[in-house]
Amino acid sequence: MLIMITARISTKEQLDELHAIITKHPKISDWYRHMGNQWIVEFDDKSLSTLNNYLGAAFEDGKRPTMLVNTLHHYNGWHSQEFWNFIQKHKALPEPEAKQGAGKAKAKPDDEYALNPKDYEVTDALTLEDLDLDEVTSETVNRYFQRMAFFRQAEAQGITLPENHQNLIISGKTGVGKSTLAKAIGLAFAAQDGTRKVPVYFVKPAHIIGRFRGHTQKNMQALLDMAEKGIIIFDELDTLLDIDSDDKNALNVLNTHLGDKPNEPHVITTIYGHNRARFLSFNTGMQSRFPTTINVPEQGSGKLSQIFESAVKNTGMAYDPAIVAEVENLVQQIRTAQRGNFGHIREIDNILGAVITNMAARHAANPDDFAFEVTLADIPVRDRQTGELVQRPIRLSEPKIETSPSGVVSFPNLKKD
Repeated sequence: MLIMITARISTKEQLDELHAIITKHPKISDWYRHMGNQWIVEFDDKSLSTLNNYLGAAFEDGKRPTMLVNTLHHYNGWHSQEFWNFIQKHKALPEPEAKQGAGKAKAKPDDEYALNPKDYEVTDALTLEDLDLDEVTSETVNRYFQRMAFFRQAEAQGITLPENHQNLIISGKTGVGKSTLAKAIGLAFAAQDGTRKVPVYFVKPAHIIGRFRGHTQKNMQALLDMAEKGIIIFDELDTLLDIDSDDKNALNVLNTHLGDKPNEPHVITTIYGHNRARFLSFNTGMQSRFPTTINVPEQGSGKLSQIFESAVKNTGMAYDPAIVAEVENLVQQIRTAQRGNFGHIREIDNILGAVITNMAARHAANPDDFAFEVTLADIPVRDRQTGELVQRPIRLSEPKIETSPSGVVSFPNLKKD
């Protein structure tokens, strides 16, 4: 998650202390910007309460500054363009000392910014057969592969068809499974004859955005050149549409390269549905470079509960059929509470993770009688205050109540002292 931490600081000592806390937090995988009393960090936990609690506990009683810890919904448009322009103006600030080392940051030689695609190679992912695609998406995927097979057959018979760009856009809202589908298609494309012939790479914009002017374009070109005839999956490439013009020019580098060397590499990109038109109109060549779009629709709560059931089956564990309806009810609660920020398939991943945690607790309590079967007791509930998925409380059996003909009430299943 991309997080913004804003603090009301009264002294420089307090600022330095909070800065040290943030940069040393073990769950902060990277931090990108520092603007006075504001930090933008990438947090690898699924709950903001973890970071909130850590920041609070790090200060002595009465010395904690007022802080706002909030998720940045960049791609959902929750902040204005002016806000993101403001952030980008500060991106050349030096890194924290923990990462930069002593002394002032210096520009590095160009070759140190060249990316190696092998660092991002996909070696294992769900296959298309593993995915529970809806009928429309499945048909679009089939037509994509049919189109490529047609061009290969034409080439084999000496037929010269118009230029065949095989690049693909996968669009949809956050959490609907765009990245998972992209990896499955990439691996299927790479193994069209039953053997994996070419490598597949999965790259996020953060991997190519350089800290110094001009390096983003150089990173993009280096990546495309080194991938050769492999397959590159750019995750959320439309991110580059919302940053400064220098980094945005990496899209022009991509467009030019794909025009000069069609399908070297093949490119699959995931983007948010509302950005598709902007992405294709960024450069006049984009429309022809990316002739196919697969839109991944939102899934209803019933469909998501079926995906959860399939995920449990794929683990090899047994399960109580009643859990499916319980998960559907839980998904509906999360959807209602989160509204536009609902994570779709990502929520299923979170639920399955909570189920495994609850099963591990059961196993620890009674390992001898434990069986790998998902029960209703393992399905978490949503905490209304924090929004976290927590273990459901254990319900004690209700006492049996009996009333005699004379009107005397008794509780036969309660033990007497």
